[in-house]
Amino acid sequence: MKSTPFGYSAFKYGLLLLLLAIILALGASYTAPQIYEESGVLKEGDNKDFYIPYAYNRIIEANLILNSKNATVLYSIDSSPEAASFEGNLTIPGYVTSISIIHGNVDYRFYARAQVYSYPYLGYVAFLLMIIGTVLTFSGYMRFLRDLRGGKR
Repeated sequence: MKSTPFGYSAFKYGLLLLLLAIILALGASYTAPQIYEESGVLKEGDNKDFYIPYAYNRIIEANLILNSKNATVLYSIDSSPEAASFEGNLTIPGYVTSISIIHGNVDYRFYARAQVYSYPYLGYVAFLLMIIGTVLTFSGYMRFLRDLRGGKR
């Protein structure tokens, strides 16, 4: 008769899988900064939608820098359209989702910095290992208690 549950392989391997699941879950929660930049020229009547491929992650900083001799633009931040007339540079802080040029030609530079999860799919593996590890640990512990009681089925 074994005196501790660690003498049972199902219990040991279950705990090992649970430990591995914790490590993988920590790896899945690792974030790294990612930068998105875009620039170009927009002419009168042009519309431009800004799409960040990882926008589902947390955007830390975003801004749109416009440069023109004389221009009127219509831009949207969080579905709120706003109009601006300017000469020279105009910096619009925040995640601009779209811009329309009403009058003039505009040079633009869009910059965004976000925190992205580098290994998000490790979370699914960690969840699966957690379920398997829990079942193995529980079955190993039940065998230990049954053997401790002295009854084998």
